[in-house]
Amino acid sequence: SRLLPLFASSATIAQTMVHPPPPPALLLGEQRPARRRRRHHQGGADQPPQGSRSPGAPEVFTGAGRAGKPRGLGDELQQVDWMIREFKTAPCSLETPSSSHDHRCCPFYHSGRDRRRPIFLEGGGLAYQGAPCTKQFDDSRICSHGDACNLCHSTAELLYHPHFFRKRLCHQARRCPRSRFCAFAHARPELLVPHFLEQEEAKPTEEFIAYRFKTQWCPIGGPHDWENCVYAHTYRDWRRVPVLGYTSHPCPRWTNSVTSGSPEVAYFERCPHGMACPLAHGAKEQLYHPQF
Repeated sequence: SRLLPLFASSATIAQTMVHPPPPPALLLGEQRPARRRRRHHQGGADQPPQGSRSPGAPEVFTGAGRAGKPRGLGDELQQVDWMIREFKTAPCSLETPSSSHDHRCCPFYHSGRDRRRPIFLEGGGLAYQGAPCTKQFDDSRICSHGDACNLCHSTAELLYHPHFFRKRLCHQARRCPRSRFCAFAHARPELLVPHFLEQEEAKPTEEFIAYRFKTQWCPIGGPHDWENCVYAHTYRDWRRVPVLGYTSHPCPRWTNSVTSGSPEVAYFERCPHGMACPLAHGAKEQLYHPQF
């Protein structure tokens, strides 16, 4: 159940009055998607290598269900759980001088650069955070903490971390050489975060604009026009759902933090009332308020 997104409900709304949802983890100046594109080149198998499935890997990884057999919700959840827990955590048995296959769509690791440490501790909890280690990350440097380090040592550990996995749409879509092994969602039903319907994104109604516009974080991968996007990208772009009951009158504390503060100021540092403030936080909450 921890892998499923939490959609709007009375319990969710009550929780957001105390804790604002965090911004999307991949939004670091929109530079990381471009960094991932550097490894894209022609070729690459769309199917994982035959005979490479580990004993615990679900059958969906070997291509089952691609020949017209419908995939059920149980299969999808089994795949997500296996990908987060075991993908790239065991060495590849096909990696010999006489063999050659596409490492990108192989579920096993081939070097320290694509190796993942198990993410979950035996007693529960995460073994490391979803952030790059400053001492070792996709390079030949050696972290003094070794496998006990609480930060990611590779792109594989970062992108397949529960905080990142399937939180964005793949910008390569059907051209993606990683196919179902991709860390990004290839369709909206695969997203593990709340998101709008595709029709709402393409043709938003007036009701949608008034009550839902800019209330969810953007899951769209790759560079795009933030101003014409129905999703939010920063706290200055994001707005609380109007059902919380705030008015369209601007909050003076929030206004001062925007005009004189840094864009990196945390949400609760802009206004001491936080999510419970009865006034509008920023232009988006004021201009798109149903009463405005």
